[in-house]
Amino acid sequence: MGEKMSVTRELEVLLVEDSKSDAVLTAHALSESATKYNIAWAKDGEQALQILAREGEFADANRPDVILLDLHIPKMDGHDVLRKIKTN
Repeated sequence: MGEKMSVTRELEVLLVEDSKSDAVLTAHALSESATKYNIAWAKDGEQALQILAREGEFADANRPDVILLDLHIPKMDGHDVLRKIKTN
């Protein structure tokens, strides 16, 4: 116990956030981490679900290891996105 895990590949992060300034702040906070990562940014709930399902223009999207989800987003709020994710 107390051992650190070593991640040898880049962490895939899906950021679901409608505010560009909040997305920039989140990316800046992540940049302070020693972990290497890629961020996919979804601006609303529908786009997040398209990325997760690899639909349309997101057919080649990487599967996220972590999802950072704003609960107050347009088109489909974060609670609805969570429900959809749980059913899949």
